[in-house]
Amino acid sequence: MEDLSSVVSLLTMSSNLEHAAMSLRKILEERELDETETAALKWAGEFLRVVDWGTAVPDAQDVDGHVAVQATSIRPTFYACLFRIGPEFKEAGFTKESEVTSFLGKLYHNLEQPGAPGRGRPKLKATEADLGYQLLHGMAEALLVQVDSNGSPRPYTTDEWDQTPNEFAIASV
Repeated sequence: MEDLSSVVSLLTMSSNLEHAAMSLRKILEERELDETETAALKWAGEFLRVVDWGTAVPDAQDVDGHVAVQATSIRPTFYACLFRIGPEFKEAGFTKESEVTSFLGKLYHNLEQPGAPGRGRPKLKATEADLGYQLLHGMAEALLVQVDSNGSPRPYTTDEWDQTPNEFAIASV
């Protein structure tokens, strides 16, 4: 990473997205949310609305410049994560781009207003909440990869018990 502020920004976004993902999982399990979990969901919904240019959200507000810059920097990560969970979208019955776009708008609304469907937007179904979890969690992980060696593979994966060769990284060295 070029400078410490970009690392901090990526870590903050990753942490917020992972907190929102776990909060969404909690909703899926029909457990109560505390204030920090509700705030994490709202932040994720507002942030993803700015990241995703393809989904029109009717009650979009003006966006802070710093948030716009952050959103621009991770937009490729967002679309890569959507691509990665493409098979799960098909499995859930989303076969057209318009269906995915509609789902994303519903997801953002539910994140911004957890537990309050309102304005003609129903609550997320279990499969939709799970897709939302996968998207948020996938983005959080992808942002951490960007912090760690800027995403370049290492020749070995390490854990405390065994050092396992990483065939993909060795082949590219």
